[in-house]
Amino acid sequence: MLLWSLRIDLTLLMVLLALQAALAAGFVSGSVGLLSIHGVNAFFITVLAFIGFALAGLFYFVSRGPLWPFPSTGLLWLATFVQEIFGYVRLVGVHIFFGVTVISVAAVVCALVWRTPYNRRPGRSELREASR
Repeated sequence: MLLWSLRIDLTLLMVLLALQAALAAGFVSGSVGLLSIHGVNAFFITVLAFIGFALAGLFYFVSRGPLWPFPSTGLLWLATFVQEIFGYVRLVGVHIFFGVTVISVAAVVCALVWRTPYNRRPGRSELREASR
């Protein structure tokens, strides 16, 4: 169940990231009103990235899934937070470059999570019983 929640969260994150790129393109093309929507969408992107980080942690610690989604979604959350700061302080060149990087990394993480099968790791008691 946690793996499916993580998959859905990261898919929604990808939808918001694609919308974010479209809003940025509209703003750069002259639709100044899109900047406020771009800022609100950035907040929801950061929230979804944090939820993905929390779900990946639960997936590892509770469901005994693989470790790699936990640090990768944590770095993704940190990257979205830093990206949001770059935008608010108007470092436009860095903001655009880092935004493309965040979208690319998020796409890879999302694709890998969708390809991850759920193979539960054995617990300590199961390992003890197997060694007898």
